[in-house]
Amino acid sequence: MAVMLILDLSIWTLGAETLHADGGTIDTMDDLPWLLGTRLGRLGELVFYAGIFAAVFTSLVGHALGLGMLASHCWLRINSPDISLAGTDFRKTRLYQAVASWCLISPLIWTLPGMPDFVALTLVVNALQVILLPLIAGGLWILSSRGNDIGPEFRNRWWEHVVLGLLLGLAIAGAWGAITSTYDTVSNWGSSQPTAAQTQAADTLAAHLDADLVFDSDGHVLSATIGGHPLTQSHLAQLRQLSRIEHLDMGRSQINDGDLRYLQRFTHLRTLVLPSASDSAALSQQAILRLGQHLPDCRISRSSSPTTPDTSQP
Repeated sequence: MAVMLILDLSIWTLGAETLHADGGTIDTMDDLPWLLGTRLGRLGELVFYAGIFAAVFTSLVGHALGLGMLASHCWLRINSPDISLAGTDFRKTRLYQAVASWCLISPLIWTLPGMPDFVALTLVVNALQVILLPLIAGGLWILSSRGNDIGPEFRNRWWEHVVLGLLLGLAIAGAWGAITSTYDTVSNWGSSQPTAAQTQAADTLAAHLDADLVFDSDGHVLSATIGGHPLTQSHLAQLRQLSRIEHLDMGRSQINDGDLRYLQRFTHLRTLVLPSASDSAALSQQAILRLGQHLPDCRISRSSSPTTPDTSQP
């Protein structure tokens, strides 16, 4: 638990310093490695991907085995309360095999086209776990208050009842918040409308950078021409929210190699105009080639006077 606490606090600190201050968000699984990549480079991304694989692999196998044995043990105990289960191999029961198989196979459903992404599923699953907290807190309060369950000498004292009552109240409040947030997340699955963060990003870029924006019929930014104002980390974080953008003109901007990392997630991008070599000496050809590997379908050019493409066609 101490190790998990340190890891969680480290991620929260990194997010607070890198994302929150600049108005950024985590929308996809690739955003998490990107977050470390902006600080540690390519090595940070690879380490995080390795950590994701280890976490998913160990959690999946551990849950399948553990839940299967737990279900099998409970079923045998309910049917035969007085039977001794010492030395019982629960893996040979049909219930164990059914539960373990379901835990291993059911996640494949989320790989089907149109299903929610990794981040959305993680948020929903964690929220559902919070919803169960009142049941756990209430059950523990009842068990620890009954002498037949815990023993007369270990029953709760008055101040322990107060503490458990406060914890149950917090659990109920947290569960209500989890229910509302889960409903909002699920209701937005498959929606073609831009999120609140994307709308705010478009307004910020238009106001602070005099960006010329072209929108599609759903309200997503299709094309953006950035003015000559200096680009800050906050502006780049806002720019990353425009996930459906197809044309981006940064010819009059002052950017460096590190700033190009903010553009790696633009999978819909088809044309990208970067400052010319004379305008941006800090932008190396190696960084541009590396960006091209992330955006194989995008035509990248360097020009201080680009031509805006025809966006009248859908």
